[in-house]
Amino acid sequence: MKKVCVIGMIILLVGVNVSGNFVKETKEISTINFNDNTLYVGGSGPDNYTKIQYAIDNASEGDTIYVYSNSSPYFENVNIHTPINLIGENEENTIIDGEGKDYVIRLNTNNTNIFNLKIQNGVYGIKLEYNKNIIISNNKINNNSYQGIGSSEFSHCENITIKYNNLYDNKMSLSLQGFNNIISYNMIKDNQIGVVITGWGYETPNVIPSYKNNIYFNTIILNESKIPSNQSVSSGIWMNYVNSTNISFNTIVANGQQAYGGIYMQDSYNISVFMNNITNCLFCLDIRYVSQDPPAIVNQNSCKSIDKNEASNSIIKNNFNKQILFILFLFDNYFIKSTWQENFWGRPKVLPKIIFGFNRGLGFPFPTHIEFDLHPAKQPYDIPKIAI
Repeated sequence: MKKVCVIGMIILLVGVNVSGNFVKETKEISTINFNDNTLYVGGSGPDNYTKIQYAIDNASEGDTIYVYSNSSPYFENVNIHTPINLIGENEENTIIDGEGKDYVIRLNTNNTNIFNLKIQNGVYGIKLEYNKNIIISNNKINNNSYQGIGSSEFSHCENITIKYNNLYDNKMSLSLQGFNNIISYNMIKDNQIGVVITGWGYETPNVIPSYKNNIYFNTIILNESKIPSNQSVSSGIWMNYVNSTNISFNTIVANGQQAYGGIYMQDSYNISVFMNNITNCLFCLDIRYVSQDPPAIVNQNSCKSIDKNEASNSIIKNNFNKQILFILFLFDNYFIKSTWQENFWGRPKVLPKIIFGFNRGLGFPFPTHIEFDLHPAKQPYDIPKIAI
């Protein structure tokens, strides 16, 4: 049963204040017209729905579904097939439990917002499939056996915003393929892998890189495999076939201490790594070129091969306290140059920092490339942390 709700009120972050070395959220109430219709789930209203799926099946485009916490947990596998706003009463106690099945929430539509829910115990917490214009904000997403938020390797997503979520105790906290996506202000902790960005179809010969994504102001800590390193992938941020992506102002600490490390970049280029605090990982950066030819560079109108001399990565003003691994896996494969500038390398340095690139083409690593940070920082940067 629909009830009239003239205006829906959602709390969204519109800016930040930097105070000391912490970022404090500056929030305001954004007034959004949700098509004037709200459907209620749980609670004590006589016409309220007892299941979230029942409300979705009776919703129209633009409706809001409000879920009360006092009737949770809701043991459901929710399929969203209409553009709606799904809002819980609060993210602590408004629980949707997937009972270990394929997904807790599956998105089969665009233009949908998901707020204030605790999403747990699925294979996927939120499963994305070729979606556009999605906001996932202020949720707790935990104990999902594969991905907290994710899409399959053959799908891609556009304009997905993932903000202010707490993702923990998942195998992968979140995994995306596509372009123009934002991952920001999240707490990502105690997963096997933190953030995964790959090209779509990345395990096929026709992989298309993901591009123009932004990862900023996240706290990514203690993401570590529970199994031996030679059988696992473990990293704070793991990228494969990615281009034109910004990674800035993140705190990336104690990730991948058995395998890979803070940020893993494979066959990726035009990546900006700026003002991150990357410490206590096996490698702060693990940069690898595995393919013999560089992947295609893409935009919304074309897909073409690149001239490797026209691509680069920039690694500027970060705090590092562990080594960098920079390695080529084939004797004659390509590599993309990187610009290293004013990074702090764990202790004050007067002379330029030398970064060696190794080639494993003969079966063992030997140095074949040298790059320099000509002006390393003499003291660590005071990079703001998120006050969560």
